[in-house]
Amino acid sequence: MSNFDMSKSDLVMSLKNPMFADKGTDLQAAYDYVDMVAKASDNPMAVWTAVQVAVNTVANCVEAAYE
Repeated sequence: MSNFDMSKSDLVMSLKNPMFADKGTDLQAAYDYVDMVAKASDNPMAVWTAVQVAVNTVANCVEAAYE
């Protein structure tokens, strides 16, 4: 199944990782968080955590767009 054949809920579930937080549906806050962590840390895992928060936020936006 390609991403184009997925239902909205399957797409959202494939993006979200419950081990990480999100910023609700505030994409700017998520991007700002990634930027702040990337500039302040040389730890790749810290940056990866921030990126996953942004991905979870994008998933929330996809979910909200189809409600």
